[in-house]
Amino acid sequence: IQQPWKFTVKEGDVRCIAHIINIAVQAALKSLKASPDTEIEAYWCAQGLAQIPQRMGSEVSTALAKLRRHIYVFRNRRAWKDALQKQIQAAGQKPRQLSLDMPVRWNSTYYMLETALKLRIPITAVCSTQKLDLSMKDISLTTNDWAIIEALERLFLVFLKPSRRLQSDSFPTLNFTIPLYLKMINKVALIQEELGNSSTIGLACGAALQKLNMYYTLTTNLQCKHSAVATICDPRMNHKICSVIDFRCMYFTDVLTTFTLLSRHDCQPRGRSEERRVG
Repeated sequence: IQQPWKFTVKEGDVRCIAHIINIAVQAALKSLKASPDTEIEAYWCAQGLAQIPQRMGSEVSTALAKLRRHIYVFRNRRAWKDALQKQIQAAGQKPRQLSLDMPVRWNSTYYMLETALKLRIPITAVCSTQKLDLSMKDISLTTNDWAIIEALERLFLVFLKPSRRLQSDSFPTLNFTIPLYLKMINKVALIQEELGNSSTIGLACGAALQKLNMYYTLTTNLQCKHSAVATICDPRMNHKICSVIDFRCMYFTDVLTTFTLLSRHDCQPRGRSEERRVG
C-alpha cells in the first residue's frame, strides 16, 4: 500500500525519549567534565595520602571528585563505615548505604547525590571529628561543595521524573512525549537562568538544552505528527496542551487542523450503499 506521506528515518522515526534523556544528561556531565570513571578503584585513596587529581578544572568537577572519594572510603574502610552508621543512628535517620555512580546509568549520579545530601549531617560529623586518616581533611567537603552537590541534584531531578513516568510495559507512553519534552526544556532553562548562563552548571544546562531542543524539533517536525496526535487523543490532556505551550502552537495548530478534518470525515453519516460496502 502506497503511503500518503513521505517518510524518512530522520524525520519519521519514533525515537525513544528515555534514550534521549540519557543523551541530554551525558551531554551535561561531559560539559561539567564530571563523568564517572569506568573503574571504581580510580577513587581509591592510600591511607594518609588522600588527594584529588590535579587535572580537576572547575569547582564542580572538584566537588564531585571529593564526594566520590569520600563515598569510596565510607564504603570500603570498615572503621569509616561503622562511624557513619553510628552518626546516622544518632541523627535519627534510617540506615542508608552511600553509592557511587557509573557511566552506563546516568540516574546513578542522581541517586549518589541524593543519598549524600540526605546523609550530609552524619557525613560532616564523621569527617570533622575523625582521626582515622587526617589526610582526608585536605579534601573535606566544604559548604560551597555541598551547595554545588545540591544544585546538581536539582538539575538531574528534572530528568529523573520523566524517565520514571516512561518506565511502563502495560500502557502506552507516546502521549507523554511532547508534554515531557516541554517540561524538561522549561525547567532546565529556568535553572540555567537562576545559576547564570556562563556559570559551570549553567553551561551544562545549555549542553542538555541543545540536545533536548534538537530532538524535540525532530519529534515535532511537520513530517511526523504521531506524538502530537497521541497527546491530543489522550483525554487527560486533549486540546488543553496548546494553552500551556502557546509559543510552540504553530505545530499543534497544524496537527489539530488535520486531526479535526479527519475526525469530521470519519463522523459523516454514510449512505446505505456505503454502509453495506463497509460492512
